[in-house]
Amino acid sequence: MKLNSIISILLGATLALSTISCADEELPSDIILSYEQGGDEPIPEPDPEPAPDFNVEIETDPITGNLLIKLDGILFTMIKVKAGTFTMGATEEQTGAGVAEKPEHQVTLTKDYYMGKTEVTQILWSRVMKQKPTFDGEQWTTKYGLGDYYPAYYIGWDDCQTFIKKLNKLTGLAFRLPTEAEWEYAARGGHKKPIQTLYSGSNTVDDVAWYYDNSSETTHVVAGREANALGLYDMSGNVWELCNDLYGSYSSVAQTDPTGSDSGSYHVTRGGGWNNHYSWLLVCIRGRDSFDRVYNLGMRLALTAE
Repeated sequence: MKLNSIISILLGATLALSTISCADEELPSDIILSYEQGGDEPIPEPDPEPAPDFNVEIETDPITGNLLIKLDGILFTMIKVKAGTFTMGATEEQTGAGVAEKPEHQVTLTKDYYMGKTEVTQILWSRVMKQKPTFDGEQWTTKYGLGDYYPAYYIGWDDCQTFIKKLNKLTGLAFRLPTEAEWEYAARGGHKKPIQTLYSGSNTVDDVAWYYDNSSETTHVVAGREANALGLYDMSGNVWELCNDLYGSYSSVAQTDPTGSDSGSYHVTRGGGWNNHYSWLLVCIRGRDSFDRVYNLGMRLALTAE
């Protein structure tokens, strides 16, 4: 399927404790406890066959190159990010960054790609998966955010792979999780503004992020704060976002299209969450087991441009 043309398709379809590398944070005891509880076993993969008459429409915006996707009436946007070179990692002066976010190093991304305008929402997750994720017997609640356009949470890396597999079957596209380098480049503004800022799109955290001091201890509807230069929302705060990479140390050597560590048991998460003090710093990283599910962990889609 060519992404640079307007496509309208109708498919017959059915459709542990985390490794913390930022400076230590003081979290309420109930939040710390939730990390210690771990997650359930991965959600059994439903029947991969899509349901009959599941309508998918895909358009390319002729001006921005963004993809406008309507999945059974649910509209979501993939922002086009042009290839480029940027400086990845924290400066020595960035308070709150840990050793795993350093040293700064040059990264070149050679292929254009797309990033989800927002984190994956509960309505999109539910429509694709036909069920809600569960953590310790609990599903999405009003306590941590419940509604169509709240971010999906209680989802681990394994669950994301199941979701992506089903979404790809429905759309005929090749969605995936972003690499960590793609995530940070986009968070910095990509080809429009690849510069050092403390948070994604601003040096003032309250402009762009839901975090410990302003979140009222819950997630919030996506796109409730300001977007960054690319038009991406919540790259800082709201929920942590899983990346495809395995967690590992940075190198000071310039890299091209890096994909993370070659070994390990943790996957990279970026962006910080609603219950964190320092972790909404743009450069902050955590690692999580593939089965981890907690109430501040979600995802954002990526897609390689053709």
